[in-house]
Order: sequence, then structure tokens, then C-alpha cells
Amino acid sequence: MPSTRRILFMSVNYSNPAGGVRTVYRHAEILRRHGFQASVLHVGGPDQLHFETNAHVIRATDNPPFREDDILVVNEDRRECLDFAASINLTKVLFLQNHFFMFEGLPEGLGYGDIGITHYLIGSAWMARAMEELLGLEDVPVVRYAIDKARFFPEAKRRKIAYMPRKLPLAARFIRRAFRQRYPEYADIEWEEISGLPEAEAARRLRQSAIFLALGRTEGLGLPPLEAMSSGCLPVGFPGDGGKEYMTAENGFWVEQEDMMACVHALAEAVRVLEQPDRLKAMLANGANTAGYYSMDGMEADLLAFWEQVTAV
Repeated sequence: MPSTRRILFMSVNYSNPAGGVRTVYRHAEILRRHGFQASVLHVGGPDQLHFETNAHVIRATDNPPFREDDILVVNEDRRECLDFAASINLTKVLFLQNHFFMFEGLPEGLGYGDIGITHYLIGSAWMARAMEELLGLEDVPVVRYAIDKARFFPEAKRRKIAYMPRKLPLAARFIRRAFRQRYPEYADIEWEEISGLPEAEAARRLRQSAIFLALGRTEGLGLPPLEAMSSGCLPVGFPGDGGKEYMTAENGFWVEQEDMMACVHALAEAVRVLEQPDRLKAMLANGANTAGYYSMDGMEADLLAFWEQVTAV
């Protein structure tokens, strides 16, 4: 029987699509579906989201009363959220979604224990290792991210390169023009920018694209390349650090971070593979298997195991 303790996920929503915000809402959805009293505590940002959700939402502007057995879940990068968490006497869980931001919300000289964090929830094994090394933690629990196969699946492909330039706009511009300059024989390849789109539309464009250009940086994991693999795209590009957890020579064409010329040549190799049925089939199968680990069922199992342990205390 799930605990009756309330689990309140603090969220500052963003005006642009953000996988971290989507994951917070998804956790709340899953837990409530299994009988936990889980809600999103909306503490800032727009009400309009870039994805569909049935998560139970409480707005902080409504001054919700807290119960002494509530559990507050905070993210690592929002100073206002961590300041609020420090001011209230509740059980507190840190949901870290990017190890590069792990000190952004903390006042200088303070650790998470100083503001009352007693439990840690991490989104990938790559990030967990960083937490263990930097904070001296042991056996940090991981609740894997999930790719929604109902949205991200292959369709009939066009000779098209999809890309998300938000994190590396200069690299996006350079790679696109340098590719056309260096490989004029591929001038017929379409380029499809995916920026600021609702999740459903972004997924539709990936499903129709043959290649995905990964332009991540300082990633905790990096969901777009996994979504591309699940959508049957050949991925090319940068690991963004966190992507090293799953990127191999068998599932994509990966180059050193921000080595833009290497990326131009890797794109050309990916285009050539489109005309090599056996190699293409093998790489797409490896990509699908990689993305398959990050399944909704896997996330659900990890999440329930974590919260059953925390709420039992």
C-alpha cells in the first residue's frame, strides 16, 4: 500500500521546451497513478507547457499549507527553491538532473546537508558517479530517464537532417554551411530545425528525418539523441559529456565536443550510410536497443522502488 505522505515536486517551468521539466511532471504522473500522493508544486514560470500532462499541480501562489510529513523534492539549479527548502522543516529530496549545475543553486560554502537534503534522486549513472565523487556519497540511486515510444518511433524517412541549435547556435550555423561547402554533392539534403516546438511536433519531425545532428553541451544525459535513435534516425554529433553513458561507435557517429570540422565529415559519412542497407540496418538496430533501455517501464520500476523506500521511513 503506497504511503499517504505527500510528495511535492517543486518546478519552475520554462518558456522553451525542457526535458528536465517534462521529467518532473512525468514522475508526478507515474507516482499518482500508483496511489502515491504526488503533485507538482509550481513555483514559477509560465503555466503553458510544451507537453501534455495529467499531473496534479499545486500553485505556490495559492499558499498551500504544508503538512509535517510532506516530502519536498527540489532541483539543483534554482537558488530560490533551495533557499525556500532551507527555510522549512520537511523531509527533502534533491532531484539532480544535471551534474554541471549541482552547485548553481547552493550558496557559497554550503553543502546539501546544510539545507536539510537527506535523500538524492539522480537521472543517470553518469551523473551518479559525479555526485559520488564530488560529494562523497555512496550508491546513489538512479531513476533512469524514459523515451516515450508512443511518440518517438520510426516513420517513412526523408533525406533530411534534423537539428536543435539552441545550446550551440554558432556550431549549428557553421556545420550546416560548411557541410554544404565541403560536400556539394549532398546539396539536396534537407535541414529541419527543431526549436521551441511542442513535444508532439518535435517528435513528428524526428520520425520523418533520416539523420539527427546532436548539438548538446554540458548535458546530464542528453535526451534528444536518444529520442532520435528511438525515432529511427542516424545520430551524429557531440556527446555533451553526459551522452558518453550511451554513445558508441555502433549506434552513432560521435566526435569530440565542439570539433565542428570532424562533425561535418561525420555527417557526410552518415549520408553515405543511408545508401548502405546492411550497415544502416545494423546501426539503426543498435540505436533502437540503446534507446530501449530508457523505457517508460524502466523509469517506472526505478521510480517506484525509490519512493517506496523513502516514504517507508
